[in-house]
Amino acid sequence: MSGTLFYWIALGIALFTIVFVVWRLKGKRKVSPVLIIASCLLILVFVLLGGTREMSFINETKSDDSTATLEFESFDGGGPEYTVVMDSDIVSYTSKRQYAKEDHEDLDGAGYDVIFTFTGVKPGQADMTVEERSPIGDNEDHHYTVTVDPELRVEIKVTPEP
Repeated sequence: MSGTLFYWIALGIALFTIVFVVWRLKGKRKVSPVLIIASCLLILVFVLLGGTREMSFINETKSDDSTATLEFESFDGGGPEYTVVMDSDIVSYTSKRQYAKEDHEDLDGAGYDVIFTFTGVKPGQADMTVEERSPIGDNEDHHYTVTVDPELRVEIKVTPEP
């Protein structure tokens, strides 16, 4: 089952359970402690999935005149690692981790952004894949088309899976 589908199923179950508990309480009916604990656990699962699985593959493409960036979210101690795979030399790239605050580097489980910055080297177009590999989540590939124009401006577009 894909992580995204599991995420939405967990969300649906969590919301249904919350509505059910509220409905029972409004009707002045007794609510089982097991149901309350189950509701809390489902909400916790939803929050954990939303904080790790969904956020890890959300990426953002930014572009200025000469560079383009891709950003992915991860966390220390089990978050996904990202690798750029491209059989072309039309761009060069750098990668860095950016924590919300500098002292977060020392925290176990701290979240950070993985930022790839692409700079045009020569005009052309190429396919690129960013591999997302996680020891605890689903492994996914993110597919893009990279275009460098004659002025060496870089454009990155999401492409559907082959």
